[in-house]
Amino acid sequence: MKRNTITIQINYNNIILYLNSEYKTYEFKSISNYKITNKISFIEELNKILELNKINNKLLTDNVNVIIENNYTEDDSNKLIDILKAKGYRLVLATNPIFPEIATLTRMSFVGLKEEDFDYISTYENAHFAKPNINYYKEILNNINETADNCIMVGNDADEDMIVKEALGIETYMITNCLLNKSNKPIDADFV
Repeated sequence: MKRNTITIQINYNNIILYLNSEYKTYEFKSISNYKITNKISFIEELNKILELNKINNKLLTDNVNVIIENNYTEDDSNKLIDILKAKGYRLVLATNPIFPEIATLTRMSFVGLKEEDFDYISTYENAHFAKPNINYYKEILNNINETADNCIMVGNDADEDMIVKEALGIETYMITNCLLNKSNKPIDADFV
């Protein structure tokens, strides 16, 4: 019996299925509610995609490679992390929680960051919402027992990271290298 090779590639909000020399791309959208985590949402979405393609999800453990696309380069971020930790700041990695913890930790390693660098890391196991849903940020504040006026959001996405300024009153710092701005709106951040 010939086995098919299935590759599932996840990059940003897309799930790309490569099966029998054919690529199919699906947009992943988190359900975003308190009843289920993003992990359950992701698995449900992936199962729908597999059913559409007549793939038995029980075969996944033996036949699937999951590839997390590396769109990052090592820079001075790890030096900045060290400086902030030395000054006593609590750090949160508020990356869009559509990946499992192991994938998020792998992506972090691409730029030299470690799990112990952060007090909290959002993953699909511990989040019920995803960016740009404002409840995602409220959930983080609740999980770290912190108030908005005592935080700053550092991000590179004008649509998904900077919304906390107006919605929650969190100060914002926009990173402009690797800038994401799908809506082409003017940058509204406290610091650029």
